[in-house]
Amino acid sequence: MNYWKAVLHRVVELLAKFDPFISQHIEKYGNKGKGIPSYLSSTIYEDLLILMKNGIIKIILKELKIAKYYSLIVDSTPDIANVDQLVIALRYVLPSGVPSKRFLIFILNSGHKSEEMSNVVMDFLDSHNIPIENVRGQSYDNVRNMSGQYSGLQSRIKSFNSFAEYVPCSAHSLNLVGTCAAESCSSTSSFFINWSACFDACHASFNSYVFIVENLHSIVDNQKEKAVYKVKANGLLARLKTLETGLMICLWNSILNNFNMLQIKNYNRLTLIFIQY
Repeated sequence: MNYWKAVLHRVVELLAKFDPFISQHIEKYGNKGKGIPSYLSSTIYEDLLILMKNGIIKIILKELKIAKYYSLIVDSTPDIANVDQLVIALRYVLPSGVPSKRFLIFILNSGHKSEEMSNVVMDFLDSHNIPIENVRGQSYDNVRNMSGQYSGLQSRIKSFNSFAEYVPCSAHSLNLVGTCAAESCSSTSSFFINWSACFDACHASFNSYVFIVENLHSIVDNQKEKAVYKVKANGLLARLKTLETGLMICLWNSILNNFNMLQIKNYNRLTLIFIQY
């Protein structure tokens, strides 16, 4: 903790060299002791983030009140400490006719059962005065506890409002198709283990192939570099120079580019569906 306090102190001092406002603030309020707020403490950023979060939620709720009708998006994701959290987002149409998707909050997941998730979602909507009567759509992934017709989250939300039509997450379905396609071929699976199935990573490998090879060569030829890194770099270099890897990069860059474009189109198509309701 003391280390990061020292790092923060040095960062603020560095910023002060280029920002007159920060420089004047430090000169006026820095090291004045207790009782004089300086907003320079190591924990003040948490208070500032909470204030910004509350301000953003107020703006979103104001927009939602004008739009009235909305769709609900819920998903779960682990954070950096591998703690599962529930993500709640809303979609609605602005007065200008432009669809808007707003992330609202991370909530510690109380469980993976549909009843538990339904209670969390309803408590959140009630605490923020978001009427469940105005929901016109809901979209989750295809896991049974979310999409189940009789006891899934979508059916429980629909029990509160029959107009909350469920639309399976097309992006999730598309990702499953891509994953199954990649896993069906051993060479493709090996390629993705080394390079990642993410479009951005594959696209970067395609565009920066020569640059990557040159940097790996520089590591291998660097006499001052540690042996373990030189061995790893040499292994990656040998792999990159194979015809198979080159073909995989070209092929999957094209395929994943199409997947990425389809996801954007599906995102816009869902908006049109929700507008019709």
